[in-house]
Amino acid sequence: MKRKLKTWRVPLFMLALTTALIAGSLFLPTVLAKVGVNLDQFQNGHPPPTGANWANGNINAQNSVYHEGQSIPFRYFATGVAAGSSHFYTIQMDYKKGGKAAYDYLTSFDRSFASGLQCSAVSTAVPGDCGNAPALSAQFPDPDGSVAGGYLPFDPNVPDNQRLLTAYNVSALTVLSYNVIGTTDATLNITVQFTASAAGSVGLFWGGHLSRATDWGAGNGSSSISGAPFHMRGINLDNGGATNQDRSVQPGAVLPEAGCGITPLGAVCSGSDTTYSSPGTAVGATYNWSITGNGAFVVSDGLGGTTTSTSNQTTTTVVVRAGAAGSFTLDLTTGGSGFEPQVCSLSVTVNAIPVASITSNNTSCGSLPSLTAHASGGDVAGDTYAWTASGGGEIPTGQATSQNIAPTKPGTYSVIITRGGCSSAAASGTLCFTPVFTAN
Repeated sequence: MKRKLKTWRVPLFMLALTTALIAGSLFLPTVLAKVGVNLDQFQNGHPPPTGANWANGNINAQNSVYHEGQSIPFRYFATGVAAGSSHFYTIQMDYKKGGKAAYDYLTSFDRSFASGLQCSAVSTAVPGDCGNAPALSAQFPDPDGSVAGGYLPFDPNVPDNQRLLTAYNVSALTVLSYNVIGTTDATLNITVQFTASAAGSVGLFWGGHLSRATDWGAGNGSSSISGAPFHMRGINLDNGGATNQDRSVQPGAVLPEAGCGITPLGAVCSGSDTTYSSPGTAVGATYNWSITGNGAFVVSDGLGGTTTSTSNQTTTTVVVRAGAAGSFTLDLTTGGSGFEPQVCSLSVTVNAIPVASITSNNTSCGSLPSLTAHASGGDVAGDTYAWTASGGGEIPTGQATSQNIAPTKPGTYSVIITRGGCSSAAASGTLCFTPVFTAN
């Protein structure tokens, strides 16, 4: 025999059901028509901007040149949406590939490239209403290391206003938290919710930040991934698996970042000119050099010659003329449109050039003449002495230091003293001459 619900339980059951439906409808997808999707990524040309174009295909070394720290632009179109309808989907990216970092967080789509490109032509059709409706933005979370199961390096060089999801034809836009899945091969997932303002299409735009070796360690940035591509995906629109889209970056399309390092290293000599350079060769990168201390940049005087200046320089290499003994410091900032600024410094020791002097005993041959060399500041451990002789003079074996020299023939003797890599001018002295007698 079937049992009936007791009369007092019916209102309670209906109340619970109604409450659950209301709670679930706070953000339920509204599917009134078949919604289509498309995910494009920006091929920036080879070399940029030659042949730059949105594409429904992959990025490779033949169509793009990106650098670590840049953001690859992406756009996702949902077409056929109804006015007031709500939807959700997941942005999923390869966070690690074989233990190396790929995309490590999301940024604004126009961080590395001009904003006007969002509705430009592509190998696939662009919705006719692309960009017509007002845009709305939502903030991606800070990559601050708080994500369970993974590490996102906080990068203060990408401020909040460069980490935005931008959408058109939406009245509501929400970005949820990052979720990391996996370890050696890991994905980073973030769910996006939106409500269409009007019937037609909704466009969503973002950038995938290419991981830098600066953050992840040498050999672990996105340019070090080889043998397999890494991917950006738009998946699970309203839990519909058929709506998944996937775009990849092939090995060789991502190069190391602009770079900040100053070569060569080492001490220099007072008054010498040394060329310093940055290892970066990225197209579009900028370089800003400054100098403090005992040194100055060697620059053109506009008349075909050179002069010195302590003003900032913006070339990839600089020539520095060392001043008096002491030190100078070079500071270099690399950056440019789409590049994350990097700052590096080099402190250079300036060694004084020694001044050689000779004490000589100019006596007649056979009177045990002697000659001793000294440098300014006295004899210092590590000084080296290079002797030469002319006019028939000879240097006995083993006389390459500041010891007295007892030559066997008359002549002029010269010495160059080197200290800390800096060599003196030659100092000379005459030894063992034959007296000339003049008749009265």
